[in-house]
Amino acid sequence: IQFIGNMPATVETIADYAFQGCTMLENVTLNNGLKYIGISCFEGCTSLTSIKLPKSLKVLRENAFRVCKGLQTVEFEDGVDFYTNGSYCFYNNVFDGCTNLTSVKLPKNSPGNFIIPMATFSWCPNLKSIEFPANTSRIDQLAFYRSGIENLDFTTITSEVFYLEGYYTFAACENLKSVTANGNFQFGYTSLYTFQDCKALETVTINGSGDDYIKITPDAFRWCENLKTVNVYRLKGTGDVNNEMDSVFVGCKSLQKVISTCPPELNKIGHSCFD
Repeated sequence: IQFIGNMPATVETIADYAFQGCTMLENVTLNNGLKYIGISCFEGCTSLTSIKLPKSLKVLRENAFRVCKGLQTVEFEDGVDFYTNGSYCFYNNVFDGCTNLTSVKLPKNSPGNFIIPMATFSWCPNLKSIEFPANTSRIDQLAFYRSGIENLDFTTITSEVFYLEGYYTFAACENLKSVTANGNFQFGYTSLYTFQDCKALETVTINGSGDDYIKITPDAFRWCENLKTVNVYRLKGTGDVNNEMDSVFVGCKSLQKVISTCPPELNKIGHSCFD
């Protein structure tokens, strides 16, 4: 099969594995009214080059477009709502391994908080930039692992707080040069190795005002060998006496400055923090 178009407006579900491994599939037009894209639905459709996800979509299951190696552009229609009966239904690994993906338009004006799940864009080395929706509240582990992101600008996010959660969220992004965020940015409680092995990373800037602060979790910048400057509004300890500031900058052999504009609030400088 090469083309899927003129899908009836009555179609609400494309079931699990429906088109998995259809390597000749080049073009898919999804109907407005579609609500469910199943597990691994288009996984391994290596000739597919673009996909537009309709506003009507409610459930996007894990691995839906995984290893679609010809996929170049992804567009979410604005206003898409992934909350169903109180559950968030944008699942893990949806675009994992889409090695030719270059353009992603995430949805604006979506109800509730927008979350980028685990490994959504991992192993997407040609994805150089992305704009985050204003209501982004969390980016989960491995979400952009080994992606091609060159600069991270979180300042467009206006959520009261947003977190980088879990392991290796942006780890091994070898083209990443800078990270900029405002005072609503935080490393999540389970965050570890967040930017590990970002070899080109040079500057981290976390702005703030008033009572804003940032807690940096262990190993956050491990082996960022070209990191030179970290400038934050107020550096605060995690409160965990067992690993506060442990190995945060281990292997950052070019590091010259860590600046906290306001007096830092720390109980200790952790094990191997600047090793």
